[in-house]
Amino acid sequence: MIRHARALVVMAYDLKPPNCSLTPISNVWVTEVTFIEDRVASLLDEDFMFMRGEFGTCKNGQPHVNVPFAHPAIANLIWVSCYSTLSQQDHATYDPMPLPLIALAATVLYAALSSWSDGYFVLKAFSRETYAPIYCVLYKMAVEFCDSCIRKTSQGS
Repeated sequence: MIRHARALVVMAYDLKPPNCSLTPISNVWVTEVTFIEDRVASLLDEDFMFMRGEFGTCKNGQPHVNVPFAHPAIANLIWVSCYSTLSQQDHATYDPMPLPLIALAATVLYAALSSWSDGYFVLKAFSRETYAPIYCVLYKMAVEFCDSCIRKTSQGS
């Protein structure tokens, strides 16, 4: 899954600055590194912006934004890593998608983005010691988000 995530994050999170040329001319390269460094820092902030996206619509017809676990990269990573080889019948087995799998995919994306935190790619090991705390936080957030959705649905709002 981490291999797929490393390939996915550059496109999914726009890690190339506008008019990007990867020539190591000092000023151009520093600008690109700073762009990527700032972009990754904002995605990996305490609100975990890397996993937020649009989902559903409000009563006014506008999309709900900044919805946790709604970034398309999460679904894409799960699809490529887990679902693409399953039969259509097997897909139904995973509906709804298990929260531990969603939290794992988000954790793997976090790790892949972390490899870009210096403004350029540095291969970092995906280890339990490093990423288990992130997984625990994201899993707890997923459970709380799911529970809040169930409460809102049962209250009719």
